[in-house]
Parts: sequence; C-alpha cells; structure tokens
Amino acid sequence: MLISRGNVSARNAIRTPQFWLLWVVLCFNVTAGIGILERANPIFTDFFRDSSPAETIAAAAVGFVAILSLANSLGRILWSSLSDYLGRKNMYRIYLGVGALLYLAVTLTTNGNRAVFLVCAIFILSFYGAGFATVRPTCATSSAPTRWAPSTAAC
Repeated sequence: MLISRGNVSARNAIRTPQFWLLWVVLCFNVTAGIGILERANPIFTDFFRDSSPAETIAAAAVGFVAILSLANSLGRILWSSLSDYLGRKNMYRIYLGVGALLYLAVTLTTNGNRAVFLVCAIFILSFYGAGFATVRPTCATSSAPTRWAPSTAAC
C-alpha cells in the first residue's frame, strides 16, 4: 500500500522521482489520448478512404469518434477499478508500456490491417481515461491528502 503518514509538501514532492515518473506517464498518456481523440474523424476518414463511398466513411467516422469516447469513459471505470487489485504503480506501468506499444502499432499499421488500428485506438483512449481516474487516488495515497487536495481536485 502507498499510504503515507508523513506530510509531503508540493515543494518536496517535485524533488522525488515518483513525482516525475507519474508526470511522464500522464504527459505521454494525455498526449496520445488527445492526439487521437482530437483528430479521430480525419484519421478514420483517411485510413478508410478507399474502402467505401464517402458518405459511408463519414458516417462510420462519426461512429468511431463515439466509440472512442465510450472507451474513454469505460477506461475511467474499468482500468482504474483494476488498479485497486493490481496496484497503482503496476497500472501506470501498463499505461506507459502497453500504451507505447499500442501507439507504435498504430504508427506502423498499414491500410491492410484496419482491425489492429481500430483496437489499438480504442485501448489507447481507454488508457487516456484511466490515467485521469487513477491519478487522484495515487496522489491521495502517496502523500498527505490535506496538502495535495487542491492540486488533485482537477484530476
């Protein structure tokens, strides 16, 4: 368990490797999630351009954005709930390690492997939501909640 009995100020917290590791994971997680979610419609349209009429592609792209939003929401519930059993550190390892592999797979995927692209994008967005849902309990259990409450309220 990561429950701290000490009182860790923000000034002291930013001097710890745990703070910077958490920051790096969240930075990459947010960058990947926002990068896909913000451009999901054009990415989908470009990726599937040659497979169907333009109207069908446009409708499917809107559905893809909706599925990614659902993955974001479900990730906040499912992955963060799993962190109660696997531990916060292990979940952040999964977010960073598996997330990096998924992003690499999206980058290397060609138009011939559309299913891989879709599954990877869905998992990346589920990690994006989970990162936000997991950070607040992580901060609350690894430092004094009274000192960190204002900084974790936005999480």
